[in-house]
Amino acid sequence: MFIYRNKAALRFIETLENKAYYFGDFDLYGIKIYLQEIEPRNSKIPFFIPKNIEYFIKKYGHEKLYQKQYESTKNLNPDDHGLKNLITIIHKHQKSLKQEFFINL
Repeated sequence: MFIYRNKAALRFIETLENKAYYFGDFDLYGIKIYLQEIEPRNSKIPFFIPKNIEYFIKKYGHEKLYQKQYESTKNLNPDDHGLKNLITIIHKHQKSLKQEFFINL
């Protein structure tokens, strides 16, 4: 599992052959980063989505973050069913959640 932090990470993921997951923010920007930066460089790396993500977004998500990101990312349309579902959840609750939330659980 890895978190994208800089361009060096992009070069690294291009070489990965092991099983890996992208652990990004559970917000529209996080999905956009994955679709534009991660997936094109290594399509074998899925976006990690916890099974109970809707509960966490509903209960602990941030409305202001969602509103800030909405206009520039409202038309995201990934092929991946899991990402489509995550986008639906984010729009349904109009909230976003940063991955750092899970560090404190």
